[in-house]
Amino acid sequence: MEERANLFDLAAERALIGTLLSNFKVATLDKIEELIAPQSFFNSAHQVLFEAIRFQVEHGQPVDVVSLTHALRSRDLLEKAGGTAYLTELTATAPLTSTPLHYANIVREFAIRRSLKEMGIDIAEESTNLAQPTETLIEHTQQKILDLDYGSKISAYYDARQLVKNTLEILEERFKNKIRYTGIESKFSELDNMLSGFQDGEMIVIGARPSMGKTALALSFVENLAIKQQIATGFFTLEMPAEQLVMRMLASESQVNSIKFRSPSLMLSAELSKISDAASRIYDAPLYIDDTPNISLSALKLQARKMKIEKNIKVLFIDYLGLITVKESNLARHEQMALVSRNIKALARELKIPVIILSQLRRDAEGKEPNLADLRETGSIEQDADVVMFLHRTRKTDNETADEGLIETKLIIAKQRNGPIGVAELVFHPRFTRFYEKSREH
Repeated sequence: MEERANLFDLAAERALIGTLLSNFKVATLDKIEELIAPQSFFNSAHQVLFEAIRFQVEHGQPVDVVSLTHALRSRDLLEKAGGTAYLTELTATAPLTSTPLHYANIVREFAIRRSLKEMGIDIAEESTNLAQPTETLIEHTQQKILDLDYGSKISAYYDARQLVKNTLEILEERFKNKIRYTGIESKFSELDNMLSGFQDGEMIVIGARPSMGKTALALSFVENLAIKQQIATGFFTLEMPAEQLVMRMLASESQVNSIKFRSPSLMLSAELSKISDAASRIYDAPLYIDDTPNISLSALKLQARKMKIEKNIKVLFIDYLGLITVKESNLARHEQMALVSRNIKALARELKIPVIILSQLRRDAEGKEPNLADLRETGSIEQDADVVMFLHRTRKTDNETADEGLIETKLIIAKQRNGPIGVAELVFHPRFTRFYEKSREH
């Protein structure tokens, strides 16, 4: 009988860590991270070391034996990483003739084989559960394969001549088809004229003080995208459960006073009919909602990737920044938010879709028009964002469902990396918790 090989190569793992430490380059690590993750290593010490290298880079710290040893010791991880002598040995014995990418590919291949083996065991176990539908078993298996394969290829660099050619072709196509906007239309014309729609790969921040209607604005966008244009949309609601979010959408889409959803006995038969029609439209919309409370940054990124792979979402909303948790609890609050901000920006570029994230501003200086300085306590979001918008109205209502008239609201585009800044005039309808263009008849 053929002897079964071990599904790991410790020499390749040591060589990868050693060559990284001997001649570290951020660009090399970026390419390696497209191939493997810390758990791709078989040896637990190597997992700790690779994660520590990533941690250093994420926090702008140098990567060398001395710096890494100090960082590991300060986090009480040095022994788990093999100790000082082992780090020194890794760099001393690092091969000089091969690049880290060569060893990363070897580590990746063995990691995939181990995952396939574990997957096979899991599938065999699941297949004996006759209570589980066969379709569900197949779906779970497909998902595992997708998770395994995602991000396995190294991105190519671009040739300037090819980029120019591609760009001209895109411009000619847009001119020929009279395409007005280059991005996804929000259907708020003043905003679309300034942004040319929500652009792929951009991080768009909507900031406002409490009770200004951030979620209502996001849902107004969602209704215009997912319901009216059938654009696949992902939505992370970290503040309220998915059912409550849909309830607000029903009020907005049906234009039935949201207070009546809390007291259905007050509804008229005509209103029930309008709600039923609205429910059908929402039911048919390509909208995918995650309402995991206290979701971690890593879990959010994983779920967003799944939405992209499985549902091909074209835009993603996150409500809101301050509720995303990070593992690095020892960091100051603004450092945690900076970490989240950088990762959300990277996620937008990775998925090649607009990511629209809400941010709550301080209550300080209520009544004053918000500006970019109000974002500075939330880490580097001001710098990371491609577009920063602020909701502002002089008349504030603590109860957004109150039965009152339209409230004029400014949507201030305070920053746009690739376009103009300005103001889009909106009106807020508290009864329906919905925003409209000011110029529209209501």
